[in-house]
Amino acid sequence: MYTIFNQPSQFTIGSGKQIAPLAESFVFIVDNKNNILLLNNQVPTYSKIDKSIINSTTLFLFGYINDVACYCCFDDNLQSNNNLAIQNIKASYQMFSLEYFQASLLANHIVYWLRTHKFCGLCGNTNHFSNKELSLKCTSCNNTTYPSIAPCVIGLIYNEDKILLAKNNNNTNNVYSCIAGFVNPGESLERALEREVHEEVGLKIKNIRYISSQQWPFPHSLMMGFIAEYDSGEIKVDYNELSDARWFKLNELDQINLPSEISIANHLIKHYILCNDNKQ
Repeated sequence: MYTIFNQPSQFTIGSGKQIAPLAESFVFIVDNKNNILLLNNQVPTYSKIDKSIINSTTLFLFGYINDVACYCCFDDNLQSNNNLAIQNIKASYQMFSLEYFQASLLANHIVYWLRTHKFCGLCGNTNHFSNKELSLKCTSCNNTTYPSIAPCVIGLIYNEDKILLAKNNNNTNNVYSCIAGFVNPGESLERALEREVHEEVGLKIKNIRYISSQQWPFPHSLMMGFIAEYDSGEIKVDYNELSDARWFKLNELDQINLPSEISIANHLIKHYILCNDNKQ
């Protein structure tokens, strides 16, 4: 099952080998709030961007769009003017073609990694770009650091003709979504989902089936999506995590706010609805 994040496109991920940017190279400038800087509503090329905004030594080659190199760098003080605009990356899928949206996502992930790994975690000296792979290498002890990826599970739980959806405390848009959480060390993905469901809503589940995965680079998660069947228990909401959780019949879903179409939660819901329709 493809989500918009991992559909085939003209964007390809780079090998980590670093070369100097050309005039036509794209420069993805992002900040620490998931925003990207646009020039005339487009990702700027190296020849057109004001060089005072970027430091060429911090440009990182992370991929290609139609064989044109894509570089990223960070600027936590993005400023707009007549030609420059600040665009939220999550919302950029509405204005970008698929390849530019996917590149923006990876740029956000890579920039967070570069920002938080300027120095070696072993000896404290400066890291520099590797020229062989997607990694950083310490200038002193040669310790290698790879991009951070936080594994997360997310599950759509069903019970006969109903599905379980919950509202997160941090959600400001009144959206009901699937149960999700980070994987702990030593856990399998299935065990992590069982634990998250039990911790957040007090239910036990069974018949866990893997559906699909999706990057969620805000800042560096990898979401593994599942569908599981209700086994036992009554809903007991953990109000430290959630503000609400309840069962919804499929014909009630148009009465609530569902997750964004770019999210794997939305795709899990659609996948279940499609499977349910095919059974009828």
